[in-house]
Amino acid sequence: MKHDIDSLSVAALRALVIDTTNHANSGHPGMALDFAPAIYALYRDHLVADPRNPNWINRDRLVYSSGHASALIYGALHLAGYEVKLDDLKQFRQLGSITPGHPEVGLTPGIDATSGPLGQGIGQAVGMAIAEKRLNAQYPDAISHYTYCVCGDGCLAEGISQEAISLAGHLNLSKLILLYDENGSTLDGPTSQSFDEDVFKRFEASGWDTVDVKDGNDVNAISKAIAKAKLNNRPTMICIHTVIGYGSKLQGNCKTHGNPLGSEDGAYAKAQYGYDFPEWTVPSEVYEHLEKTFAERGKLAYANHQGGYAKWKAMNPDQSKLFEDGLNREVGAYLPKDFPIKEGKEASRSTSGRYLNAFVKNAPFTLGGSADVAGSVKTSISGATKF
Repeated sequence: MKHDIDSLSVAALRALVIDTTNHANSGHPGMALDFAPAIYALYRDHLVADPRNPNWINRDRLVYSSGHASALIYGALHLAGYEVKLDDLKQFRQLGSITPGHPEVGLTPGIDATSGPLGQGIGQAVGMAIAEKRLNAQYPDAISHYTYCVCGDGCLAEGISQEAISLAGHLNLSKLILLYDENGSTLDGPTSQSFDEDVFKRFEASGWDTVDVKDGNDVNAISKAIAKAKLNNRPTMICIHTVIGYGSKLQGNCKTHGNPLGSEDGAYAKAQYGYDFPEWTVPSEVYEHLEKTFAERGKLAYANHQGGYAKWKAMNPDQSKLFEDGLNREVGAYLPKDFPIKEGKEASRSTSGRYLNAFVKNAPFTLGGSADVAGSVKTSISGATKF
């Protein structure tokens, strides 16, 4: 079967998911297989990051709330040019490897958030989008990027997700884009057993824009949806309808959620993709394609940002020092010289409030919150601007 480069690239990513989970005899191939086209569309057309400089401060952030689909994450990082080699994929879920069952910041190049319980990643992404909006308002020459988050039905069924979704809508985090894998399946069976709310109404009620992609294998439709989301002036949820375990004899079945396909079904699935290559083989044109799209876009953005930042820094030495000290957590010079001490029988929260006010006056990069009870817990900051 002759492939166009997009179909070949998606098939290569899916094949890596199969090889990775089969080799480890563990992992979660279901979502990793069905969501490969969406991740490919994001890398091909939108995500701005430089695999040569994975910690670049102005890169787009990509958070996987569904961190159990880590075989997809690592396969994408490998194809995109990060320091994640085939040998690393062969060590998937092994002690001491850089490809653990759930991604971890600081361990694997290209990972922006350590994943945990389902739904947690949505909260992490909202926090990153808050940070970007605040820093962009203060330092537009230094910070301006998007935050993407990948989630599934399980993430939206968790209470933590709605708290974060509500806050994101309230704060109008327009550069936050949620990619929702709607595959209709949980580990135990169809989502209808436990989750059947109208997700679109939920997000719209929370102040989000929504986009619906009916075919999760349509790379161009997904890319257009992301492009539309980037033009919105509110956070956007893109619902992408997929088939769990796509290509497997058991596609659409919850049995593909957390169990490797095995050699026979893995070979069957690859045949459905028209992927006739040996195990652990990726055609060179796939690497070259992502180098010319994702990697080159990131390389250019990185160079432009570094040049622009250098000019801004030269013209704004005080502001840039404040930005860099906050970024590097060099807060020693900003501590109040006179620490407020407890006065008599003063409540400790009142002492804390006086200290917070003294600290913020010295350290303007401080950001805090109080769950709407600042007057009670004494976290009101005199003269401060509310987010």
